[in-house]
Amino acid sequence: MKNYTFPKWTDLPEIDLYMDQVITYINEKLKDTYFYDEKFITKAMINNYVKTGIVHPPVKKHYTKSHLAYFLVLTILKRCYSMQQI
Repeated sequence: MKNYTFPKWTDLPEIDLYMDQVITYINEKLKDTYFYDEKFITKAMINNYVKTGIVHPPVKKHYTKSHLAYFLVLTILKRCYSMQQI
């Protein structure tokens, strides 16, 4: 964890991703932040974030760089805060 660096905006993919690609990307980028082999984000979580308006809906099932940034931040913040606080 000491050497972990959060992905920068310029490090995020420039191309739009499908939901499965988003899940793989987020879980891969955050795997070093926790001790246990767990999923940081799931399809259900993404759908709930969109449904509640926390994140804007994908365009034609594609998630943009902006979506990825939101999901990364939400995944980190949800460890300490409730979704209402976020």
